[in-house]
Amino acid sequence: FPSHDMGSKKIQSLNKLHEQLDSLDKTRIKIETLLSNFRGLEYRIAYLRYVEGRSLREVADELGYSYDYIRELMSKMKKQPTENPQTS
Repeated sequence: FPSHDMGSKKIQSLNKLHEQLDSLDKTRIKIETLLSNFRGLEYRIAYLRYVEGRSLREVADELGYSYDYIRELMSKMKKQPTENPQTS
């Protein structure tokens, strides 16, 4: 019955991949929801930082601002209340 065993393992692997995709999709939706709370420069900072995975120094260089200014804005952005998607 080795072929039955291999089929079962493939199904388990596919199920794991589907679970991982579902988890990634939920994360993507959370990120999009959070990004929608920002406009202009704040949006650009959040996008470069969280979607593109850039460091704050890279974000500052890309946008033409000082590292300290970007760091300060990020700190303020993290403190901003976010809308809860279930209540809006």
